Amino acid sequence: MASETLKKPGPYPMVVLPRNGGYWVDGANTEQAVDTEGNVTKPITPCTSSLKIETDENACCYRRHFLGKEHFNFYGYDDHLGPVVMSVKNEFISSQEHTRIVVRTRTRTSHEVVPTSCLGSSPTPAIMAKMICEDVSTEKFHPVLFAKGSDLVVHYDEHILTNTFKFGVIYQRFGQTREEEVFSNMSHSPAMEEFINMLGEKVKLKDFKGFRGGLDTSHGQTGTESIYTQYNDSEIMFHVSTMLPYTDGDPQQLQRKRHIGNDIVSIVFQESNTPFVPDMVASHFLHAFIVVQPLDPNTHNTRYKVSVAARDDVPFFGPTLDYPAIFKKGPELRSFLLTKLINAENACYKASRFARLEERTRIALLDQLYEDLHRKNAEILGYSVLDDGSSSSKSSETSSLFDTFRRAIYGGRSRSQSVDGSNVKIRNGFITPNATPVPIKKERNNRNVLRRLSNGFEKKSESKDKRHISESQSTNSITHSSYKTCSAPPSPTSSHDSNTCKSRSCHSHMQISPSNSTSSFNSIIDDCAIDMNYSCVHEHDDSDTGLESMSSSEMPNKRLSMSTSFAEEEISEHDENLHHRVETLKYEIGRLRCEKLDLVKLNMTNQKEIKKLMEKEIRMAMDLQTAYKEINRLRGVMADISPIASV
Repeated sequence: MASETLKKPGPYPMVVLPRNGGYWVDGANTEQAVDTEGNVTKPITPCTSSLKIETDENACCYRRHFLGKEHFNFYGYDDHLGPVVMSVKNEFISSQEHTRIVVRTRTRTSHEVVPTSCLGSSPTPAIMAKMICEDVSTEKFHPVLFAKGSDLVVHYDEHILTNTFKFGVIYQRFGQTREEEVFSNMSHSPAMEEFINMLGEKVKLKDFKGFRGGLDTSHGQTGTESIYTQYNDSEIMFHVSTMLPYTDGDPQQLQRKRHIGNDIVSIVFQESNTPFVPDMVASHFLHAFIVVQPLDPNTHNTRYKVSVAARDDVPFFGPTLDYPAIFKKGPELRSFLLTKLINAENACYKASRFARLEERTRIALLDQLYEDLHRKNAEILGYSVLDDGSSSSKSSETSSLFDTFRRAIYGGRSRSQSVDGSNVKIRNGFITPNATPVPIKKERNNRNVLRRLSNGFEKKSESKDKRHISESQSTNSITHSSYKTCSAPPSPTSSHDSNTCKSRSCHSHMQISPSNSTSSFNSIIDDCAIDMNYSCVHEHDDSDTGLESMSSSEMPNKRLSMSTSFAEEEISEHDENLHHRVETLKYEIGRLRCEKLDLVKLNMTNQKEIKKLMEKEIRMAMDLQTAYKEINRLRGVMADISPIASV
């Protein structure tokens, strides 16, 4: 396209769009403002536009309106949206009470200010969240209770903000229409030297302490000098093509393209009137170009024509180019170009290629924020988090509830043989049910508490040369989860003859509900019963899913028969007692739940009553103060009427 345009008589446009499209251009008709000799025919447009750095307002909202002020942070987990983090603050606008709400989800961050009257008389976090984001379906939100919660929230909001930028500067001589030609320029003209000195200052890269923009500041492999500047609390490093090392025998000049091709925005400085095609430089990262062409360089009347080209999926960014986009050299032009460059990069992040990367980053950071808030809240309240392996639910129980069941199950046993419900693991690694202690490996994390929900008993099966132990599915099932299977490593008893032994894993299917405390405690009871019945069976650590599938291998006939007969006898003896104990505990759990709900309701009622009494006390104190003032006023009036009168 550029070579075909050069075959036509000039003047030529600064930017020529490629045939296949994919780009938009702004300010490309500046050549109409000059005649064929380059003389300006229209007045030069002054740089009067308002210069503003365009950033995501939602990213700055929390620091601007919430941080350091009284507000509340909540977090919850939605089945469809995933983690939801919300900030709420009351404020008065035009003498009317409003509520400022920020809702953060995996897809976006929403910020609105609504009149408090629109939220009803008793707004809950769920009501406020649905007011801003209609997709929110969860009704359960937790308040952030620890002191540094605001720091975590503001760190998440501002993860997209940056104060360091790197931009390319490409030097294009007249007639150069290919990438290899523009990157092969060994030096630049005095006109470009004047231009880059206006943008920033020339710095030595050796031991440079500022933002280096990927340039080598130790060994000089990326040149000895570069252009650096500071603007609006930001550091900017320019990758000037002619200041990067030139490699002999390399027509592509990969050493230069390695830096400029990885920039998102680049300046194209045209030595004279020559067209530039945006797809001239092949790069996955370059999304916007600011093309600059000098008029009367190195004179007291130096001016620059400016044009902008960007890919179609890059939104428009300011400041706006007036017509004709011709500016005098000076600090106004420098501020205009630097603002345009920063806004161009911020706009490019909204393009499809970068938006996908930003979305994945936002999802990962929001999940981490939710986990940190949930974990630190648990530390403050003194309980541990039970993770059931499901991405859509989190559950926890207080230690007092578990202690009740611990006493119910192990009331007549030694204190050292206790089950710590808050961590859901066996403390001392032994269970001693009137028999020799059987060592048990401790659980590695809270997820392993669910590992023995599927239990089986060994059955004897004979074959020609091998015997296998298979486990049958336990009847304990807990609703609201998908089936999961995993296999444990082979039993250590088979390690002596690994060439002839085979292991067979049975699949453990189960359904999990984090709110079903009954089933959780049933699994603990079953676990204890199995450990008592199978003192000869070795226990394996489970995988990350928290489930266990026992493996079997060939064992000596005598040992296998003893284990099998022992298991069958213990099943018949303990089955009835175990069933009775399970039913008793289920009933006890239901009763304790009802008592807990009653206590919660009573606590809420008492808090409301306390609040009403405090308000009544304040009103009575104010009335008493008013009465004292009135008495004093009446005393003064009566003293004026009659000095002898008194009250």
